[in-house]
Amino acid sequence: MFLNLRNIVDEIATGHCTEIDIWDKLVHYFTEYWDGDDHIFQQVLNLSRRQLGEQTQTINDTPAFFTALENNFSDKNDLLEFLINLTGYLNYHTELGSVNVKQHLKDCRENIRRVKRECIRRGIFRDNNFVGREVQIAKIKDEIENGNTKGILVCGLGGMGKTSLVNTVCYELRSDKWKTVKIELREQKSYRHFLRTTINKFKELRGFSSGKVTNVVNEETDEILVEESILQQKLLNYSRRQLGNGDTTSKKQILVFDNIDDVTSNPEEKTKLLAFFKTLLEMIQSSQNCMMRIIITSRDNFLLTTGNYLVNCLVRVEVTSLDRDNAYKLVTMCTKQSNLEIKQIRVIVRACGACPLALRVICDAVNIDPHIDQLIKFLEKRTESISTPVLSMTDCLNQPFINLGNYKYTLCKLSLFGTSKFSLKSAAAIDHNELEEDDRNKSIRLGDLKITLLLFKSRHLIEIENDIGDKCNTEKVAK
Repeated sequence: MFLNLRNIVDEIATGHCTEIDIWDKLVHYFTEYWDGDDHIFQQVLNLSRRQLGEQTQTINDTPAFFTALENNFSDKNDLLEFLINLTGYLNYHTELGSVNVKQHLKDCRENIRRVKRECIRRGIFRDNNFVGREVQIAKIKDEIENGNTKGILVCGLGGMGKTSLVNTVCYELRSDKWKTVKIELREQKSYRHFLRTTINKFKELRGFSSGKVTNVVNEETDEILVEESILQQKLLNYSRRQLGNGDTTSKKQILVFDNIDDVTSNPEEKTKLLAFFKTLLEMIQSSQNCMMRIIITSRDNFLLTTGNYLVNCLVRVEVTSLDRDNAYKLVTMCTKQSNLEIKQIRVIVRACGACPLALRVICDAVNIDPHIDQLIKFLEKRTESISTPVLSMTDCLNQPFINLGNYKYTLCKLSLFGTSKFSLKSAAAIDHNELEEDDRNKSIRLGDLKITLLLFKSRHLIEIENDIGDKCNTEKVAK
């Protein structure tokens, strides 16, 4: 008996289907259609070749196809996004043409998100691949809920999971009515850029009254300093108004200033930024019963150096390598289909220095590599050839990069966008060097690019929003 896709979607919405059941039913649903239609199944394999590589040559049925996808996507949300884009690209309909599969999968995605939001509200949701950090989580939560300093510095080397740690804490605190405003500062090179980005974020979320702040055309030094002074005054005035409003200060809210390192790389800009944080934190501390909190993520523990005057304003939480047990656990979770032996896991952990991002990157490389033993031997040899057991992040990222083939050129082209918002349509045109094309080709190019972006994301080569199937604009960070 054929399953009904709408019923599957509805079961998620009503809570009658667990997340495991969801995937089992989706695999069952597609198996009923694809295993009986060689033409459509071959189209699916052809479109999946960039994601699965040589594995497509040994895939003979739908269950094997989904097993291969699970090997490549450590995040089921990315797998679902891939299916949405794949079926949309094919304009795929089932049940005698009455069911638009892409639209139903989008409904499925929204229902899964709704269920997860409810779990978050009840305090039971957590990133499936987040392990360890219990001590740091407890310290941050205690400081946010009971501390007097109002500010937290989360510091540690790149790839240790500072942002993931903060995200996890903020998700868990949502069940206690804490709201989070996250300001992404990666590639913000100056204090002026920091001010502009922060003001625009507040304007976007809270109706900042001073209008959108744009770049100053004249880049003369005096003009830059004037703009910087104006921006700083606007932001401080806005903060004073918010802190003087009893309704606002009584609300539980967390301001996260994520990745400040590009601003603080310049000593002069760093001095101005830390002075701003000191002023802001002192304003919060002086506001009676204020429930606003500040979290800063940085590779640099500036409390020990140039920012030592902030020791009474910020509590330090340092994020280091995972302990051995949690590192082994993370590798096992991220390579479920590969069935690695304990000695192979030990090699991976040692090679990566138990750095969470490095472990995930290498695990994804293991999942897509048809010759796992050779990759493990390479890691072991590479580790023995250097003075420290920790591979650089460049070495780790090189493993998935070398398997991209011609898509390396696409990644290089897209890196022109950096961290700025960009148009998928423009990116597709740039990728194919075509400025004008008919609607049919434009749609094909767009669908092709969406799938390619998910390929890059699953290799940890870029960071993208998960809604790329629905938006013409998104944010992407090239690493």
